[in-house]
Amino acid sequence: MTRDFSLTVNNTSSFLNLWDGFIAPTITDKTFSNSPYVSSMVSDLIIQVATAGQTITKTDKSQTGGIALTSLINPPYSIHSLVNSIDLKGQYIKTSAAGVVINVSINWI
Repeated sequence: MTRDFSLTVNNTSSFLNLWDGFIAPTITDKTFSNSPYVSSMVSDLIIQVATAGQTITKTDKSQTGGIALTSLINPPYSIHSLVNSIDLKGQYIKTSAAGVVINVSINWI
């Protein structure tokens, strides 16, 4: 199943968890009894910066270093796996400017 999110990153001082800080708050039905299930373990993760001229930093649980992702000019950042082994709770994002919009697409088996 695939879900797409358009998320606004306002945190400029520290990394925010992709799952806890961005995706989980968009889920209004936490029991999933009246809405589609969203998994925090996925097989595909695609992140693209939608705000022109902006850059975000994506890192893992270590929250050090990371990969700089630039706006729509560059291809999106993507991770693919044959099983649901990509933990969204282990992905962190920060930006140097408030209000940067990112598009996130996740897929799970």
